Amino acid sequence: MAAALAAATLLSTGLLMASAGALFGGCNDQACNPTSLKSDMPSPALECPSGQLCYQGSCIRGCTAGQELSVDCTSNSDCSAPLGTCVNGKCSACEQGEVCVPTLNICQLSVQVPLPDSPNPPGSPNTLPYPLDAGPLDGGLSRNVDAGIEETPREIEVTYAGIVDLAQEEDYRGVSGNPTPGVAVNVSAWDVRGHGLGLKWRPEFSPPLIQCRDDDVDCGNRAAFELGQCVIRPLRSVTSTTSAGPAPVDLGVIRVSDHADFPGSIATQLVATFDPGIPGYGVVPATPPLNLLQLSQQPFDTFYLSVTGQTAPGITNGAWPNAGGGFLGHHVPFQLLPTEATKTLLRDATVTNPPTDDLVFQWDRVDTGSPQGEYVQVRLMGVNNELSCDAREGPNGEDTLRLVATTLTEWRTREGPGVYALYFERYSAQRLTIDGITDDVVVDFSVRVRHTLIGRLTIQ
Repeated sequence: MAAALAAATLLSTGLLMASAGALFGGCNDQACNPTSLKSDMPSPALECPSGQLCYQGSCIRGCTAGQELSVDCTSNSDCSAPLGTCVNGKCSACEQGEVCVPTLNICQLSVQVPLPDSPNPPGSPNTLPYPLDAGPLDGGLSRNVDAGIEETPREIEVTYAGIVDLAQEEDYRGVSGNPTPGVAVNVSAWDVRGHGLGLKWRPEFSPPLIQCRDDDVDCGNRAAFELGQCVIRPLRSVTSTTSAGPAPVDLGVIRVSDHADFPGSIATQLVATFDPGIPGYGVVPATPPLNLLQLSQQPFDTFYLSVTGQTAPGITNGAWPNAGGGFLGHHVPFQLLPTEATKTLLRDATVTNPPTDDLVFQWDRVDTGSPQGEYVQVRLMGVNNELSCDAREGPNGEDTLRLVATTLTEWRTREGPGVYALYFERYSAQRLTIDGITDDVVVDFSVRVRHTLIGRLTIQ
């Protein structure tokens, strides 16, 4: 769907990409031998300089389609590697006059070709829903809608919601020395038909919760609270009186494994199968190894996971995700390395009443950049609210998250005093492109992979 939107956007502006090999950007006529077993796909090569890939025997400038056009700029000085060039107001890995090809992740020259006048094709207008994620879409398209509050267009009803959530964990609570290692796997899918338009579902909870809009009367008109790097978002349970509550649903057998081009990212394949007796998904092996995720190495565009699903009869239009979305895989986040002061904070942090001090979290920053959708985050979960603070890394990125006393005061007002689990994590998240069997079937399914440090926060 996103790929179709990309094509439609290019056509509507009269911009067509020439397909001749001579039009690929970054080509310096340097011969190379690809390292990938797939000769029709770009791959690193010893002969190619840094930032270039070997494609059809020549070194071509590489890019990451999911990252393109995600940062605003006015000049090259506003951009940093790997998106080092300001192109039409957006930072890009490609040069002026080039575009990033989603399925190949290489730069390609573009040419202006006038389109002949022609009548609109017969048939009704496209009624497919917009993608549900905000920010850059597959292939580098972007939407100016904040992903935190109103991700789902108000005219769209999500009919099925699901998630694969994988975590390599280190638990600092009550531990004076090294943290306790662990792994968490959550595969969930829900039938959420009949609950209204524009709802942002949180399928990781059982039963799933709804992330409130500011004007959601079922949420008591509780507004989000945002300050600095942090935001408190209200959540609510399902309160529909016109339909049954969300029910677990079978979206087909789901497999989590190495991506074919990036082996070594996971210790063992996971297979999730729907069990009506639970009801819900059961995962094999039931006890994954503690080293389930092989945390990423440099450079940042390696170590991908593959998440695939079989056909869900009556729901999906074949197996998923759909390759037309420019799908490559899911990045395994780098290991999150906190400072010693942050480790101490995780072991036992206390906030006085009223809160007077900020909580400061610091770590070793990944200077080379991060894939689109990867962040460092501090997170708290309450009964009716979620607090999250996000930082984006890179050469000029952040290495500190500050949870200020004002935000802690607001959290205490909403959730009250108590002992809370504190999650400090580097995570990568993206939504899959899943075609429904009909246009009115909207499957909102995401994959989240994270390295999570668990701490304890006492609010007096």
